[in-house]
Amino acid sequence: MQAVRKIFRSVAAGLVSGTVLLGTAWAVVGVGPVPSTTNPVRGTGANTTSAGADKAGDAGGNVALVEAVTPGQRLPAGQFLAGAAKVSIAPDPAKWLPNIPEGTCGNDTTTYVQAQARRSADGKACLATFDHRWATTIDPDGIFVRAVAIGNGEKTVVFATLDAVGWFAGYPADVCADCGADAIRARAAELTKDSANPISADGVLIASSHTHAAPDTLSQTPVWYYQQVRDAVTKALVDAAATMETVVLETGAAPAKAYNVDRRIATRAVPDYELGWVRAFKPAVANEAQRTVATIVNFAAHPTVRVSNAELHGGFVGPLTRGLETELGGTAVWFPGGLGDQTVDRGFGTEGLGQGLASVVLDDLGRGYRLNDNTIDVVRKAAAIPGENTFMLAGRGAGLFVRDLLPPYSGPGGPVTTAKSGIPRPSCTTVAELTVNSSVTGIRIGRPGVPGAPGRGDPGDSLTIITAPGEIFSSIAVTTKDYLSKTRNVLIFGMTNDTVGYLIPYEQYDETGAQGAGFANNASDLGNYEEALSLGRCAGDYVQNVMLEAGTDLGVMGSGEGR
Repeated sequence: MQAVRKIFRSVAAGLVSGTVLLGTAWAVVGVGPVPSTTNPVRGTGANTTSAGADKAGDAGGNVALVEAVTPGQRLPAGQFLAGAAKVSIAPDPAKWLPNIPEGTCGNDTTTYVQAQARRSADGKACLATFDHRWATTIDPDGIFVRAVAIGNGEKTVVFATLDAVGWFAGYPADVCADCGADAIRARAAELTKDSANPISADGVLIASSHTHAAPDTLSQTPVWYYQQVRDAVTKALVDAAATMETVVLETGAAPAKAYNVDRRIATRAVPDYELGWVRAFKPAVANEAQRTVATIVNFAAHPTVRVSNAELHGGFVGPLTRGLETELGGTAVWFPGGLGDQTVDRGFGTEGLGQGLASVVLDDLGRGYRLNDNTIDVVRKAAAIPGENTFMLAGRGAGLFVRDLLPPYSGPGGPVTTAKSGIPRPSCTTVAELTVNSSVTGIRIGRPGVPGAPGRGDPGDSLTIITAPGEIFSSIAVTTKDYLSKTRNVLIFGMTNDTVGYLIPYEQYDETGAQGAGFANNASDLGNYEEALSLGRCAGDYVQNVMLEAGTDLGVMGSGEGR
C-alpha cells in the first residue's frame, strides 16, 4: 500500500466533490472456461463430528446419491447439487499492450488520475495494476473468476470470486453501466431462468480476492477490460449452475494462526485465525473413488504477498487453489473474510502461504461435519451506509474510484444511529453527508438450531454464510460468528457484491486518521490509512448490525446472557 499512500498524498489537495460519469453499452467479449481436474480425493468423507440422525450415510461415510434429478423437485435429505467453473480474466492479448520492455507504456503511473489507458499505434491499451505499475506479464497461475453453485433441486445459489482488488455494485454508464455486481447477478438469473437449475439474483455472491496484482478495477481501467471481466463472471456463474451434479456437503473450520498477522499495532483489533471450508463431493461407491466437485476456503487475510506488482497474479490464491485441486480434484475457490486489518506473514512467500493454507484444509477434512438437512434460505438486506469522511467521498470526483454514486447507489445524508432495537449491538451516532447504498446477503444451507431442545441441545444442521460489502475488520467477522450460534459453521465473505472501503468498528476507529490524515501519518500516533479509506466512524458498526440482522432473519442468532 506504500504506492497507494503516495498517490493519495499527491492528489489530496485537489480532491473535489463527486461527479458521476455517463455512457457505454453491453459488448460481448468471448471468454473460455478452464477445465477442472477430477482427481480422487483425500479424506474419509465420514461425518466424524455428529452422531445418530446427523450421519449422512453408512459408517464409512458413503451414501447412494440420486442421479436422475427431476427439475424443481427437492432432493432427499443429505443430498445436494453442486457444480463449479473457472474462467480466465487475463487481459485479451488482442487489446492489451504489456509494458515490455519497461517503458513501453511510459514511466510508472504517478496518480490514479494519470493511470488512464495508453494506446499503441495498433490501438492496444496498457493496464495499470492496483500497485500503480504498468502490467508486464501474467504469472503461470494466472488470474481467474472461480464459481461454485450449490442447490437442493428447488433452489440454487452461486458464489464466485474474481482475482481483482475489488468490484463495485454499480459502475457509471461511461465506464460500463451493466458491469456492476448487481447487473451481473440479474443477468445470470435471466440467462438461467428456463434452465433445470435457475439462479435467483439474490442468491448470487460476487466477491473479489482483493489482490493488488491485477488490473485496477476500481479506477482508470479501459472499458474493454471491465466488459471482459463482466462476461467472464457471468459465464462462470452460468456454467457452474449448468454443470451441477448430486453431491454431499461437508464443512469445517481449523486454526491457521501462522498465516495471518494483525497489522494494526497501536489500535489492535481482535484477529480471526479461523479458516473455514466447505467441500462438495461424490462419496466412494462400488469401485469408484470419491470425487470432489468443489472446495470453498474462507480466510481473513489480504492475499497479496509481493509488493509493487507489475506481473499479474492472484497472490496466494493461485498456489492455494492449485494445491487443493491437485490433491482433491474439482475446482477450489477462496473467499476473503474479515481481511481489513489482517495481512499475511510475507516470510512464507506466495507459494508457502498458498500451499500452507491448502494443507490446513487437507489436514482438517477428516474432522468435517456433513450436512444432512438440505434446506436453502436466502435473505438480502439493503444497507444504507453512512458516509461522513469527506476525503473518501471527494475521491469519487477526483477519479480515484469509479463506483456509481447516483441513486439507487446513494441516498441523502442526515442523522444516523447504527444501534437497532432487540439484542445488544454496536452503537454509533453521526451525521452523514450521504448514504452509500449497498447490501448484505445471508445464506443458510440446512436447518437452524432449535432453542430449548432437550437432551444435548440442538445446535442445528446447517452452514451459514454472511457477506459484507467491503474490507471489514476481523473483529466484525468474529463478532458475527460468535452471535450466530444456532448453526454448525459460519463463513464470513468480505468484499462481496460491492467495495465500499474499510469497515472499522467505532471503538477501533482512529479519528486522527480520517479526512486523509492517515496517508500522511500512517501507522503512527497521528493516524492510520484505513480510516482515510473508510466512509466514516459509524460505517463499520452499521454494516455489523445489518449482518446480525441477516443472521436473525435466517434463524441462527443465539440467545446469549442478558437477552
